[in-house]
Amino acid sequence: MTAGFKGTILTIAGSDSLGGGGLQSDLVTFSEYGFGGLSAITSIATVFSDHFDVHPLATDVLADQLASISQVKNLRAIKVGLIPNLDQLDQIAAFLAKQDLPIVIDPVLAFKEGQTQQQEDLVSAYRTKLLPLATVVTPNLPEAEALTQQQGLDSVEKLGEAAKELVALGAKTAVVKGGARLPGEKAQDAYFDQGQVQILTSPKFDHTAFTNGAGCTFSAAITANLAAGYSVEESLTDAKDFVNAAIRAGFPLGDNLPGGDVWPAGRRTSQQK
Repeated sequence: MTAGFKGTILTIAGSDSLGGGGLQSDLVTFSEYGFGGLSAITSIATVFSDHFDVHPLATDVLADQLASISQVKNLRAIKVGLIPNLDQLDQIAAFLAKQDLPIVIDPVLAFKEGQTQQQEDLVSAYRTKLLPLATVVTPNLPEAEALTQQQGLDSVEKLGEAAKELVALGAKTAVVKGGARLPGEKAQDAYFDQGQVQILTSPKFDHTAFTNGAGCTFSAAITANLAAGYSVEESLTDAKDFVNAAIRAGFPLGDNLPGGDVWPAGRRTSQQK
């Protein structure tokens, strides 16, 4: 879909030290769609070859960022990514409740062992406080299992049922990303919108190692399309194409680091060849 400056989009997300996901991929994606990107940083994620750490920002720092952004007059949409704790989730929910804009919730549930109670509390808050505010919610398989309290989402039919349940919890549209996790030759996602389950399908391909940030890029592309006025169906279909191009154009980070990053300028690069 066409570029040319169209306004601004806000991402409320974590910062990824290696740049594949988080607000870094969001801002690049917004730019590719012709939008200026604003950001409210929730945390800083430091990624290593064998582990990652999430460092939450103080709640008053997040509050100041959101207050600053409230001054902006041409905001067209909002994307929400990693929220590390309940205090931040409450702040973000209160901010979102005042908005009359498309809101895309990417429920990045990044937890380590030993944080079970924190995860349960945060998942419960997502279900009751954030899903009802979502124009689109975009969990991957493990996130959808947590949010729907179902296990064994191992088929596209079960993905569709999970998407339907997320809509029952309040989201207007839900997309459950199966991607490469489901068996078969196709990368499939299921979404529930306007009373129907639909399937997004694309071929699996060799560059699957370069997937760091694929989920963030997908939801950021959906946000940009909604901000531009496209329908949910058009937004999801185009975002699927966009993230596939980003994976194909992805790049390795280093010999000791797993996989590599997506490159959200991949579609533009391929069109210029």
